[in-house]
Amino acid sequence: MTADLAAADWAIIVAYLVFAFVIGLWVAGKASTSLRSYFQADGALPWWWCGTSIAATSFAADTPLAVTGIVAGQGLGGNWFWLSWAALHVAVVCFFADRWHRADVVTDAELVSLRYDGRWAARLRVFKALIYGVVINAIILGWVVRAMASIVAPYFHWTSWAPGLTHAVASFVPAGTALSDPSQLITIALLTGLVGLYSTMGGLRGVVLTDLVQFALAMAGAIALAVVAVGAAGGLDGVRDGVTAAHGADVLSLRPTVADGLGGVPGIAAALTALYLFVQSASNNPADGGGFMMQRLVSSRSPRDARRSAGLFVVWNYLVRPWPWFLVALAALVLIPVGHEATVFGGQVASVAGNREQAYPALIAVLLPAGLKGVLIASLLAAFMSTIDTHVNWGSSYLANDVYRAMRPGADERELMTVSRLGTVLLSVVAIISAMYIGSIEGAWKALASVGAGLAAPTALRWLWWRINAAAELAAIAAGLACWAVLTFAVPGLAHSVQLLITAGASTVVCVGVALATRPTDAAHLAAFTGKVLPLGAWPGARAGLRRRAFALRTVAFVALLAATYTMLFAGGELLLGSRPGGVAMAIYAVAAGLGGWAVLRRAVALDAELAELARGTT
Repeated sequence: MTADLAAADWAIIVAYLVFAFVIGLWVAGKASTSLRSYFQADGALPWWWCGTSIAATSFAADTPLAVTGIVAGQGLGGNWFWLSWAALHVAVVCFFADRWHRADVVTDAELVSLRYDGRWAARLRVFKALIYGVVINAIILGWVVRAMASIVAPYFHWTSWAPGLTHAVASFVPAGTALSDPSQLITIALLTGLVGLYSTMGGLRGVVLTDLVQFALAMAGAIALAVVAVGAAGGLDGVRDGVTAAHGADVLSLRPTVADGLGGVPGIAAALTALYLFVQSASNNPADGGGFMMQRLVSSRSPRDARRSAGLFVVWNYLVRPWPWFLVALAALVLIPVGHEATVFGGQVASVAGNREQAYPALIAVLLPAGLKGVLIASLLAAFMSTIDTHVNWGSSYLANDVYRAMRPGADERELMTVSRLGTVLLSVVAIISAMYIGSIEGAWKALASVGAGLAAPTALRWLWWRINAAAELAAIAAGLACWAVLTFAVPGLAHSVQLLITAGASTVVCVGVALATRPTDAAHLAAFTGKVLPLGAWPGARAGLRRRAFALRTVAFVALLAATYTMLFAGGELLLGSRPGGVAMAIYAVAAGLGGWAVLRRAVALDAELAELARGTT
């Protein structure tokens, strides 16, 4: 499918790209003084900036396309693969956000040195920095870049605009790679280069400022396309009736579907599916909100602002953003019927037959007028850039703060800043190379998910139980790798859901066993950690009952807030496509549960003052 943009569309796109560059230039001076200013913006960002920036990063250009493909293949219920992540993110609000702020670390890998002692802690810190900063980053960046290449391909015609440049690029691009089309490669290289440039100049402050506009633009584009697509499909009633007639009412249901490999377990399939969804969410995301989310939490102004940032992200990600995507995906089933792609819209969307994810950009091309089409393309560029800028900035923080520091303990701030900027450039190049070979690393992604399943337990328990140590974390990683290798090669064809559950269970047992069998963290080191971070749960020292009480209150808040989040998500479905009175009732319940949960959380937070007083030894 090829398409052309009007002058108004190009004006909007160019204006957005210029804005992104100017923001980086504007804040460049403020980012140049230290690692703290470059990667934490001196801990001075407003909470709503940080929460919106987290949401912008998680809104990659491939996300609405993926949702469109999921709905076509599995119905709305298939989206529980990522909707289940709300449990983890609500847990961050209730248990971890303010603790991250108190830790005041540049990266989550640095927490290893704060929490543990000895040479194993030093090795674990470097290992985690390389895994998260380079390996996982490369895979994520590759998927995002590859998806963006397919989106922009119909609009950027470098073969016609600059045939000499296209020929020169084609002469050194390896054949058979995912970006072997030189026109796509030129577009992606320019966009990624722009992201690397403003990220290098402005550091995290520049990234977050551009994220604010990028998120607003991305949401405006998603909502605009939803309104137009639903209107073209006959309105909300037309979407509901059309999808039901062609595919059945189950496609409209948000109820989770039983995961592959778990449906043959009578009576407990639903429970195992729920457990799998939680495990895979903790396998694909740090279980304590680490990574780029932690970077935003630490960059906010106070522990209270960190909680509010995490809470705003939950609202954006699970209550505001999903339904525009869902409506476009459902409208696509009506406007581009499965099996009839070649006959609708004059054959302009025939390529959708081979990949239903492409229905999203196809509807942009065939439904939107000049001007609005430019807004949509710019919104997808914004979604792409908001993900790339965070990952190159966040990844370079590991390289400078954790890897290079270990190699050169005496490095000064100026030297570390140079490494940080070079790391940003390096990861921008890695993003393009990874996208070229993305087809060959899908197996590596599943292997990393297995490693993530092994890390889920120690990642959460290190905040909640004093006995976890560096040896336990390393043993959990080893167990995850061993389970992946054995199950992949000795039991071919085993469902990924079953593999992940076995890996998580085995790694948890190994983690706890090694923790109990090895030397605990030095008491003085542990006391310094508890005094600074004020962890909850099972910790030695005075007033252990106070910690348990605070943990119990936060657990109640977690249950209430998670119930509010999911109830409001379902309420949206009822209001748009089902029983509107039922949707109103669900929304009222969700608001009540949310307010109640937040009130309980505030009571729990009030106990932090007593914990801090104990830590200062003034009781």
